[in-house]
This record gives sequence, C-alpha cells and structure tokens, in this order.
Amino acid sequence: MPNNIKIIKKTVQFLWLISLILIISNHNNLIIRVDAAEEYDKILCKATIDDDFAGDSLIVVLKPSFSKYCGINEFVKEKIYKNNEVSSVENITQLPENIVNYDGTINKNIARETAEHFDAIDFKQVLKLNLNIDCKQTVLTLIRKLELLDEVLYVEPNYFFSIEETTNDPRLYEQWALVGSTGIDIQNAWDFTVGSENIRVGIIDTGIAAHTDLMDNLGTGYDCYNDNEITTDDVHGHGTKCAGIIGAVGNNGIGITGINQKVTVVSLQVSYADVFGAIKIDSSSIQRAIQRAINLWDTEERISILNYSMSNFGKSKSYLPLIESYQGLFVWSAGNDGENVDTFSDIDLFNLPNLISVGAHDIYAERSIWNSIESSNYGLNVDIFAPGGSNTSPNCLSTNKTGSSYIMFNGTSCAAPHVSGVAALLLSLDNNLTAFELKTAIINSADIINITTPDNILQTVKKLNAFNAVKYILDNYSSTRTLKYGNKTLSKQLDSSSTYFYEKNFFVKLDVEAAYEYNFTISSINELDITLFDSNYNEISLSINSTNNGCNNTFSHNLSIGTYYLKVNFVSNNETGNVEVSIDGPQHTHTFNRWVYFSNTHHIEACECGVTGTVKRVHVTTVGNSPDNTATCLSCGHIVDFRFDMGVVQAINIQYSINGSYILPN
Repeated sequence: MPNNIKIIKKTVQFLWLISLILIISNHNNLIIRVDAAEEYDKILCKATIDDDFAGDSLIVVLKPSFSKYCGINEFVKEKIYKNNEVSSVENITQLPENIVNYDGTINKNIARETAEHFDAIDFKQVLKLNLNIDCKQTVLTLIRKLELLDEVLYVEPNYFFSIEETTNDPRLYEQWALVGSTGIDIQNAWDFTVGSENIRVGIIDTGIAAHTDLMDNLGTGYDCYNDNEITTDDVHGHGTKCAGIIGAVGNNGIGITGINQKVTVVSLQVSYADVFGAIKIDSSSIQRAIQRAINLWDTEERISILNYSMSNFGKSKSYLPLIESYQGLFVWSAGNDGENVDTFSDIDLFNLPNLISVGAHDIYAERSIWNSIESSNYGLNVDIFAPGGSNTSPNCLSTNKTGSSYIMFNGTSCAAPHVSGVAALLLSLDNNLTAFELKTAIINSADIINITTPDNILQTVKKLNAFNAVKYILDNYSSTRTLKYGNKTLSKQLDSSSTYFYEKNFFVKLDVEAAYEYNFTISSINELDITLFDSNYNEISLSINSTNNGCNNTFSHNLSIGTYYLKVNFVSNNETGNVEVSIDGPQHTHTFNRWVYFSNTHHIEACECGVTGTVKRVHVTTVGNSPDNTATCLSCGHIVDFRFDMGVVQAINIQYSINGSYILPN
C-alpha cells in the first residue's frame, strides 16, 4: 500500500492471540496482560527479534488496596527497590492534581468527566520499573520474584512489538477495539476501503466539539433544541467521543483514527444545560433530529446512518414511527442497566428492519461490566455486541471535548458508534446498500462469542467484525466478471476520493473458470495503485511493470479456478479520470456442434464456451419417414423430425425430455 509502512502482520496476530492487552490512557507503552508466568517462557522462546519486548523495563500493576491516586506508596517502593535490578520507578497512572483532594482522596465529580464510570474501589496503580539489566532471562526471573509481593496484582514485560500500520496516527496502537485480537479487525478491512467523505453519519447527541482530529471529517450539523447550526459547543463531551470512534481523521499524523479514516460526521445536537449547569437531553429534540434526517434523504446532504447512543432502547416507543419512516440505518445503544431486554413488554415493536441494537463487550470478549450497578444489557433482542470496555479491562480511546486532547470512553454508548462506523465503511464500498442490507451484512458476518449474564448463564451472541462485514459486501454485492476465454476489456470513470464500487474507484470480482496465466494491462492518465486478492482476501504478490510514472501497468499471474478480487484506485486523493483494464485469457477456437435444422424457426448452433454461431438452413434429401431424420437444437431444446409430404420438406417440432432435461437422439 502506498505511503504506508508495512510491517510483519503475523507477529501481531501471534502476540494478540496469546495475550490480553491492558492499555493505560495517556501513556506511550503497550502493556500486555498474560495470566501466568509460564506464558512468558513461551513468549521468550518466540522473541527472536529484539523489539519483541524491552529487556530493560517491566510493568507492575498494584492491587487496589495498595494503589494511590497521586504517587507511589513509599513502603511499596522500598520493597521494589530491594531488587538490585531496579534502577527507578515511574508512576504511570498518577491522576491530575485537580482530581485529587487535599487529603489524597479522589474528587469523584471531577473524575467522572475524565473517566466515565470511575469507581475508586477499582483503581489499580500501574508502575513502570526501569532496570539496570538488559537480559531477558533475568527479566523473567525478576517477574516471578515481584509476583510474590502481597501488594502486586501482576507483573509483565514492557512489550514493544510491531503492527502493520495502515495509518501514521501515533496512538493507533492504544485502540484495542480496532487493532486487538478481540477488536473489530479494522486493519484488514482497510485493505479494501478506508471510508469516504461522501458518506454522512448523523450523531444524535450532545454536539461535536471542534477537535483537531475531527475537523476534516466534520460536516455542518444542526442544534435541534435551539434551532440553529451551532453544534460545536459540546459541554458534556459525549457526542464528541462518539464522533471520534466513527470518524477521527486517519493518517494525519496526530492522535488516533476512527473506523473511517475519511467520512462526514454530522452533529444533531439534542442536549442543553439547565439553570444549574446539568446536561439535559430533550426528547422532542431527538424526534426533530430524526425528522431532519428523513427530510434530507433525497438531497445531497443525505444522512445515511443515525447513531443514537442514548438510553431507553426497548422502552421509548414514541421514536418508533419516525424510525420506521427513516430510510437509513438507526443504531441504538442497548443500555447500561444490566437488564435482559427480552423481558421488556414492548420489545417486539423494536424489531425493525432498519434498527440495530448494540450491547458492549470488553477486551476479553465478555459482556461489559463497569461497576456494581452498571453493565451492558443483553438478550436475544440485542442484535450485536461491540467494544465498550469494562472495570477490569481498558476502555476505548476517543476524542475529548477540549480541542486536542483524548479520553477513554466506555458503555454501550461507546459500542454503538463502532457499529455505525462499520456501517459507514460498508456504504463507502456501495452507497446503494439499503438499511436492511447493511443490518443483514453486519449481523450475518459477525463473530460468535459467549457472554455471561448477571444470572451467571452463558449466552451465545454476535460480535462485530469489520473485515468480515466488508467481505460479506464484496461477496454479495460487487460486480462480477468471468475469466475463461479470450480478452476482457473494462473501463471505469474513477474518483479516488470516493468509493470503490461502480462509477467510483474500480473494484471487480473475478470468477476464474479456466486456470491460466492471465495477462493484465491497466492504464490511466494518472498514477495507479493496483492490488489483486485471492478468494480468502489475501493480497497476492505481483511483479508489476510500470511506465509513464505508474500510469501504464502490466503484470501476469497464474490464476487457478476460483474467485479473485482486483482493486484499482488513484494514488493521489484528488484525481479523477478513466481507467482501462484489459485481461487476456487463454486463446480459444470455437467448436460448434453442428446440429442444424430446416424450419422457419432459426435454430442456433453454440460452442461449449457459450459463444453462439451463425444460423443454418438445410434441405433434407433423405426420402421417407425414418427416425434418423431427427436432431436436437442446442438452443431451444426441440427435436426436429423432417418428413416429405408431396415433395415438400416439413419441420415438426417435438419436445423430448427426461426429468426436465433435453436429450439428444441416438
């Protein structure tokens, strides 16, 4: 992929499969949780590359009862320093001074604005131990010694491993929901599309701040409470966090990336501050927001997806008539009350073809639990689960309401925009998809996981997978060309700033019916990026000969019988023009089965490759009523019996079949 760093993907897949990741906000180290010290031995055996983990530092997580908000307990520090290998100790999770009271306790009111569902009981202090050694076996020994301390919850190596970066956003590695083994597998999806600014996603929420990592993807919104276009005054920050999950600008060298590196997020603000400064959500404003999206449907400002990360799924029936009238996809968070939505009396009314409800799972692919009161709703009427963090795993990093900062986000409020983001990604492949087709693709392509209900019962549910959803669209909606004999010539008018299907960027599914070394010629007046994928969506290594600054490209490749995918798009993001694709298959001489007939009906002879030949007329010279004067037309399936009557040749069509299949005469 041009302009992107390609690093070994298999290393990441291996490490994620054997590891569970704990990411601490505002820290540049990646921390991997391994449940037993024996697992470190396995990792050490695999660590043939020096960058697998740092041999000169460790990560230590303290138990809550020994954790402080604003520093390190001295007696804990003394115990750690008794190990001569430790040169210094850094406190990673020290909270800002304005959150900690003068007596060392936490100011929960302020803390909740920084980390939602914060519970002081669950606070676990994270330390980085700098070592004066650089020997991995010694590090392993030290890990086991530190784990014996009463104050220590667990100890881990300080890993530094590579991922296949498809963006240059420096904090992408902290986004476990995107790049982790239990996330949505976005990087493989990005091989096919990174989104399109032509797709507009409406966010019914508290507004969207003018964040530096959102501005290029932020469209003109509307304040449905105050009836104006001022929507960047997001006092609460909830809407800004949703926007960051869906569409923080990708590949811009700062911060994070959204599921869509390119998209247009539109704020439909429905909140206001009361006289005491508390944030209120206005129900009538929510209805006006949905109605606004309905009114814009047949315009250039169409909003194709509405993200609604608010409560009362399964209960607020007043929204349903408007949702039914809305032609786009309505994504609704399932709620954080730990309830079985199947028990709601009116839940069947919410089973709409354009409404998808979203529960939350954590980094362990379990139902999210944030504290003793709040956890993800569940039930058969929760359509799908998506990343939402928990009290024992990292939350999801997103954009903060203050201009250029970032913040952790959790809840089904966080899970819903993951689904909205994937839906927008699918529309960038084909913006003709209906809401029902989007919902079907997302649900049918999901992973299967088991979650635990509050009653300690296992329930099988669907888990969002962006790459699987993209593959579902490619398999079911992409245009198809059959490669068998001769030459195929395709021409497309492309716009590299838009989508990959139809009159946008060129993407075609190739069904190969004859194994052969096919010759591809692909050209345009602009520089092109060309990728060929096999039936498993793996990129095929090609030796492409390019001339005229990458505008004319040729390559040959042996294709077995099966399905392949060819992607062509412009390297620059501001070019348009025609792309010509020519594919030479095996040469073939047409062989016609010469069953030809005399009749006023013209019977057509055909080659086994499907090509039809010329129409033939014959005069039968054989006299008599012999059954040998019969033959079957390969086109219409009729057997023709030629007879003489008074010297005139007549054709009598008789249809012969066995079980509906036409047969030839002897």
